[in-house]
Amino acid sequence: MKNNNRNFSRFGKYIVLFLFMGALITSCSKDNENPPEEDLINRAEFEDGYFNIESGEFYGRPMPSSNSQSLEILSVTGNSTILAGGSNFINLRGSANATQVVVGVKNQPGYFTMPMSINGDGESTAEMRLLIGQDLSDTFSLSFMVSDGQGNYSVSHDMTVNLMDAGTGILQVSLSWDKFNDVDLHLIDPNGEEIYFANSTSATGGQLDVDSNAACNIDEINNENIYYDDSPNVTIPYGEYEVLVDLWSNCDIVPNTNYTVLVYYGGELIATTEGTNPFAGVLTPADESGNTNLFSVMKFNIDGAPAPRGSGTSAQSLLKKGYRFSVDKNNKVFKNFGTKK
Repeated sequence: MKNNNRNFSRFGKYIVLFLFMGALITSCSKDNENPPEEDLINRAEFEDGYFNIESGEFYGRPMPSSNSQSLEILSVTGNSTILAGGSNFINLRGSANATQVVVGVKNQPGYFTMPMSINGDGESTAEMRLLIGQDLSDTFSLSFMVSDGQGNYSVSHDMTVNLMDAGTGILQVSLSWDKFNDVDLHLIDPNGEEIYFANSTSATGGQLDVDSNAACNIDEINNENIYYDDSPNVTIPYGEYEVLVDLWSNCDIVPNTNYTVLVYYGGELIATTEGTNPFAGVLTPADESGNTNLFSVMKFNIDGAPAPRGSGTSAQSLLKKGYRFSVDKNNKVFKNFGTKK
């Protein structure tokens, strides 16, 4: 009897081992059928080539597939024109069951997610400030979805954003806003010279190369840009710079105006001594001043050549030289954008 019991015990162990190995093989087979998604692009690469959302969570894989008819995007608003090194303020409204917005680039891997909130009308809303990469080289389409956070996604909504040639150079200061009114960008250099619509090129070569909606001649560009080119003929003075914004004319716009200012030096967001970079602000209709009541949004110091790329607050890859527009000082500046003030 003892020998029979031993044989039975040994046989039982073989059965258990066989069953365990079978389960392990089955599990591995299923894992191979549904391998975890791998990132196809990292955040730094996506930021350089397209855009960044500072408060967003990034995924380096293709955007999810639509699988819900109850989730819905009701509207998306934002600028249709963008600048490399600029920004774009996006407002999205979705159905009440949406808790998260997904935004990426059509037919490209990589996307951001952000939480949504409920407004007074019972709709889900999200506001996003897209910081456009300095290395952006072409027009592209933004792709938006909303999700309930439970693996369900709406049909995507695409919005084409057209890249406008503008200088990035070594030092770039950009302004973007979201209403069809006349907002002006000003930069005061360490020598006290002010670069703005009435003095578009400084003595050392800094220039305002994009001026939009001048005197309410609405071009819908909603961007302004000042840059110092990477050129032997351009000098970037050392010392303190001040960036200011003016609502020159509200152009009969009723809602408030959201705006964003960014400053890049050597491809990196420069540290400020006053204010923040990026700077996000709001202008009310009462702020209209006609160049008499400017808002100082930030100050920064330049006391040497830019640090090696990748060592600062963003990871840009290549420093592009700027594009130039035809500019003179005889009231013919930016003739493609409308009459100057």
